[in-house]
Amino acid sequence: MKKILGLILCFTMLFSISSGLVIASEDSSESVVYGENELGIFKSLGICEYTPENLSEKITRAEFIKLAAIVGGYPEYKSSEVVFSDLPLEHPFEPYVKSLYKLGIIAGADGKVNPDGEMTLVEASAVVLRLAGYGAVAEGKGGYPVGYINLARNPYLPPIHYRI
Repeated sequence: MKKILGLILCFTMLFSISSGLVIASEDSSESVVYGENELGIFKSLGICEYTPENLSEKITRAEFIKLAAIVGGYPEYKSSEVVFSDLPLEHPFEPYVKSLYKLGIIAGADGKVNPDGEMTLVEASAVVLRLAGYGAVAEGKGGYPVGYINLARNPYLPPIHYRI
């Protein structure tokens, strides 16, 4: 339960500060940036190099996947195996993409993952729901993207029952 709450809070914070507010003060040329402290978390994890100047930039798929892997507690998966034709082994986030791919949290399409493309809200929702253990529930509600959209819109996620 703590892991699920942590994931939800982290991703909520990410999406709320990625559109950050910069407000100019009336009596000077200084600006106040809200969310600047939170950006330090992402910088310290080596996920994104957000600065007050680039808060309106979109997050890439590879950046989001690295964030998801770190928050989910999944280690880098280093091997010489190429899993996506558009993701070279030299890509800085390749071990994280490969890790979540091997766990079934991301899938890609047609052998590609488009690591430098923008992450959509539907894609991010699918990653978060799979990390939280709701992948099978979303698949049962119609799969990607419909099942994930419907589940993400539900303010009351059903309990997950694990067999031990």
